[in-house]
Amino acid sequence: HGAFLDVTVFSDDIRIVEVSDYRVEQSLKIATELGVKGVVFHTNYIANFVQKSYCDSWVERNFIYWSKKLEKYSNLDIYIENMFDIEPFLLEKLAKKLSIYKNFGVCFDYAHAHVFGDENKVDEWVKSLHPYVKHIHINDNDFKEDLHLPLGEGCINWDIFKKYYEQYFSEASVLLELRG
Repeated sequence: HGAFLDVTVFSDDIRIVEVSDYRVEQSLKIATELGVKGVVFHTNYIANFVQKSYCDSWVERNFIYWSKKLEKYSNLDIYIENMFDIEPFLLEKLAKKLSIYKNFGVCFDYAHAHVFGDENKVDEWVKSLHPYVKHIHINDNDFKEDLHLPLGEGCINWDIFKKYYEQYFSEASVLLELRG
């Protein structure tokens, strides 16, 4: 996992972009030194801020920023993970644009889609993101908090996940992301 707290590479404030870029570069350099396959970064947009200009700017600035990183670190997979996203559509727009890079993929955090999105609309997440998903994070929660519980200790139906995985994501790597 790369740096994710306070990382806002799409900010209007150049100083925030500079600090964010410093943290991203730090993460990518460490990953390269360690010889890891890929690094995950979060979307980090303000989920309830749905003004069209903000959303359009988020997609375009992220595309420009991550294109440069994907080219510079072509030997490393870079994944963008849904975090506080309430729906998949901005990440889908970005992923569609970045899919021209072999080393780009979406890290689909299945539990985040349940807790920050709508647990009754996970099918939308799966169907819109599946062409771009190369890595998956799984853990359980109560649909209220991002608890990172072991599978089966929360409310997520893992039989449904298994069907989604087999139908849409069977080539993706999976990471159990648990606390404790």
